[in-house]
Amino acid sequence: MPPHPFARHGPLRVSDDRAHLVHADGTPFFYLADTAWNGALLSTDADWATYLADRAGKGFTAIQFITHAPWSGAMTDLEAQSAFSNDPTNPVNKPFFDRIARRLAAVNAAGLLAVPVLAWAANFGASRRLNIGHAASVDQLIPLLAYQLDRFAEYHCLYLLAGDAVYNFWRARKW
Repeated sequence: MPPHPFARHGPLRVSDDRAHLVHADGTPFFYLADTAWNGALLSTDADWATYLADRAGKGFTAIQFITHAPWSGAMTDLEAQSAFSNDPTNPVNKPFFDRIARRLAAVNAAGLLAVPVLAWAANFGASRRLNIGHAASVDQLIPLLAYQLDRFAEYHCLYLLAGDAVYNFWRARKW
């Protein structure tokens, strides 16, 4: 099996004309993503591997998913873990993110770009109180976002900051 595109062509960057994505060597990258919002959180290792093989085999180039719980789609991961600790001085539950790091590694190993949503921010319906991107203050979000960026730096990722939300003037200021 030939090496995945990141091994052949290098990491992604914005093209010189700022119109599209290319690999480090200038090879264009076609973004065809599938969405598995809860996939990284609720799948077994075997289910995740099967899913990624299926998507890679069908020509997808990227997988979009959520990196934290709770959110309106999942209160915890498969092991009943949350992304957050009960310690206000150390709010990130680091063992929770070991699962997410394994999922990112598997996405890349399948030759796909990982596209994690770092802080789901939907602010509609009764579930909005669960969505960290909406419910948390900027001061609460910064440690979570910084931790994820540091923790996931070794992987080939394109980050989605906040996911679905209404970004009017006041909400847009937060982001």
